[in-house]
Amino acid sequence: MTWGYLMIQSTLKLKLDNRIELARRVSRNRNRAIGQLWFQHIHGRLNKDADPPSEPWPCAPKQQMFPWR
Repeated sequence: MTWGYLMIQSTLKLKLDNRIELARRVSRNRNRAIGQLWFQHIHGRLNKDADPPSEPWPCAPKQQMFPWR
């Protein structure tokens, strides 16, 4: 809200300033569009059969016990 100097019958009229909300809406829509493109790209790469499967992780070494003294 912004204070304005528009006087109507000796009352101060408040004017709604929605520029911030409009900027948020524009950036949300832009982010949503970029996100959709990104997830389509990831989905396409996951469904592609040409990628070889990744190698399994090596086994973790056994834990060792160390005496306190």
